[in-house]
Amino acid sequence: MTNVAIRDIAKYAGVSPATVSRVLNGSKPVADNLRQRVEDAVTKLDYRPSRVARNLRRSRTESIGFVLDSIQNPFFPTLIEQVTEVAERHNLAVNITISHDPLKAARELFQAPLVDGVLLVGGASEADMPEHAEKFERMPIVAIDRAIDGLNFPRFSATNEKGAFEVVSHLLECVSVIGPKLAPRSFLHIRGPKNLSITDHRRVGTEKALSDSNVSEDVFVTEHGDFTSQSGFDVVSTYLKNSDLSLRLPHPRLIFADNDLMAIGAIKAAEMAGLTIGRDVMIAGFDGLELCTWVHPSLTSYRQPIREITNAAVEYLITMIDNSAPQSPNRDFEFPGELIVRSSTGGIQ
Repeated sequence: MTNVAIRDIAKYAGVSPATVSRVLNGSKPVADNLRQRVEDAVTKLDYRPSRVARNLRRSRTESIGFVLDSIQNPFFPTLIEQVTEVAERHNLAVNITISHDPLKAARELFQAPLVDGVLLVGGASEADMPEHAEKFERMPIVAIDRAIDGLNFPRFSATNEKGAFEVVSHLLECVSVIGPKLAPRSFLHIRGPKNLSITDHRRVGTEKALSDSNVSEDVFVTEHGDFTSQSGFDVVSTYLKNSDLSLRLPHPRLIFADNDLMAIGAIKAAEMAGLTIGRDVMIAGFDGLELCTWVHPSLTSYRQPIREITNAAVEYLITMIDNSAPQSPNRDFEFPGELIVRSSTGGIQ
């Protein structure tokens, strides 16, 4: 029998619906003979309680939300896959929401209520907060990848500063002259969008690597992209148009993009300008997408440890939901990635 309700069980067992409810919920004592009749009816009618109804009674949804501001970057679908895998190990469903106003979307999930906690990628809005900040910080919310200005959510990410430092140090090792002798405007850093914490962290790592190698300021050119391949292509096209490509440099040009998609766009622009990647120009990205192995030439990149980040973030969110999260002033949890050298910087295919 399908769609069996409590009233059907009550009618079959010859008891009141209240008695059936007490047996199913264990809320109050029930006489043994009545309990047996209810249990026999449940078995006979193949009654299966609604998961939603059961969770409502427990004041839990057994679901977590994963709110992102975009899935255009292949990095994010990979995050979704990993979060879902970890959540399933804890018998949690995942409510995935894509929104240009992630904070508003998170609040609406809690109000519904559809979730017990939220993982968040992407920031602000919700009318740019101030008056909402205290309300959000009482909710079990964990940020992944990037911090959100004005809110002290626990954040789980790669070591962005260290990763950028390693990538830029590698690029500098690719040239045959020491830092002070690099040609003017020969190093281009394509940064991510302004006002993102990860953009700032990768900038700091880049500048530290250049400073440690005594690279003068006239060598360094910076432009902002928007994490898309098109923006990487546009930035490099403009950069090369403003460069005298007929002038033979004593070393390759160097390009570091804050993510792999912009680096892939940079490769296309450099090739269209007649440059050979890995010889005339060295290009590296950040994220470590699987796509890096399939583009030609294959792309050097700093691989983010997505599995480690998502596992730790989900585990921490569960402790917040259970009110057992450790009390610590440290709310930033960073995980080291790995520099993968490939053909775009002269490494192996």
